[in-house]
This record gives sequence, structure tokens and C-alpha cells, in this order.
Amino acid sequence: MRRARAISTGRSYHLMQKGHGGHAFCLDAQDRQTYLDLFLEAAQGYGLLVHAWSCTDREAHWLVTPQRVSAVAEVMQQLGRRYVPLFNRRWSRKGTPFDGRYRSYWVEVDAFGLCVARYIDGQAQRMGLVGLAVDWPWSSAGIWAGQQPPIGGPVRELASYWRLGNTPFEREQAYQRLLQEPLEEPVLAEIQRGLAQGRPMLSAQCWASCPSGFVQQWMLRPRGRPRRQPTP
Repeated sequence: MRRARAISTGRSYHLMQKGHGGHAFCLDAQDRQTYLDLFLEAAQGYGLLVHAWSCTDREAHWLVTPQRVSAVAEVMQQLGRRYVPLFNRRWSRKGTPFDGRYRSYWVEVDAFGLCVARYIDGQAQRMGLVGLAVDWPWSSAGIWAGQQPPIGGPVRELASYWRLGNTPFEREQAYQRLLQEPLEEPVLAEIQRGLAQGRPMLSAQCWASCPSGFVQQWMLRPRGRPRRQPTP
């Protein structure tokens, strides 16, 4: 069961948007580029910093940091208002091509930002659409790996990306190497849990600093019914 979204300024979030009923909301390269351009334009206007992204036919992923509480919601609303009519006119369709609810969870970027960015940038490669993550032009992989020019606007490097090297070349080479390494299974499980349930991806230290009520609602519990206590 997914809980209500709670967005805070200054925190970073992994967003995912999917096609309605598992269908594609981008049918070709033009659709993908239009979708990305409209998202980045809205992000620039509403104060949403963007650190990583990937758009395939059925899924789009973003790692973002809102500068205003309402920034994420406003960006997604404007994206829908502008992209859906263009998509429907182009392909003679009706209705929304998106699932009704985009997914999001809080990511502690100092601890896990690069892991989530690698997950996002590697989406097309995991799906078998390209041999290397940097070969998918509708993601941020090529930019951070130095294969595509920077695009400016709302796009910002993570602080952890800056720590990969002292020069742009060193950082790009280090990120290329990271993209070629598989993510560890516990990290993948945390990302997938975040997307499925909205559970934050935080370090032990960050969890310890959170209010006890917040921690309790996200505490991992064993599957199945709780064990019965023995009758005294």
C-alpha cells in the first residue's frame, strides 16, 4: 500500500511516471524528446532542480530536488497539460497515456544519490534497448559521462558527482566506470521498494535522526500475518 506523498524543499526525490495500463506514452524518438523538453522547461519555471533522467517508451525516471514545496506537483501537472494534447493529436488518440499517479520517494542524496542516478541512467541498458547506458540519448548518462554537451537550465550535478574527481574529465571518466558496474542487490531492492511503496532511501544515521513516528510507519515488517502470542 502506498502512502500519501509528502514533499519537502531541499530534499531529493526519485520520480517515476508510467504509461497507462503498461502501454507506451512515447511511441518514437520525437515523442521522447518532446516529453523531456517539456519536463525540463516546466522544471525551470517552477523551481525544480534535475540531477538525472531517463525516458523510454513506457517509463520515465527523474532524480530531482524541489526548491518550492509545490514544485514537483506543478511540474507534473504542467507536463500533463502540455504533453497529452500533443501526443493525442499526433497519434489520433484520446484520454491520458499516463498512469493516474506518478511515483516518488525521498532519497538521501549524499548517501545514495549516485546509486539512484546510475539506476536511472542505466534503465535503457537494463531493458536491452542499448548496449551501453551512454548510448541512450534520452537520459542523462551521456551528459555526466562526457558523451553529450551540458544542457544547463534546471540541470545540476549532485554534490557526490563533484566528489568523483578534481576536473570535469576525471568526473566524467569516473561516472563512466560506475555506469559499467552493476548495482548491488540490496541497493536495487531499496530502489524498487521506494518506487513500489514510497519508502525513503536513507542511511542508518539519517533514519536515526528522524522522528520516531516517521520511522515506525516505514519500519520493515515480515511478510504474512503476525505470529500469535502464546496463551498464558
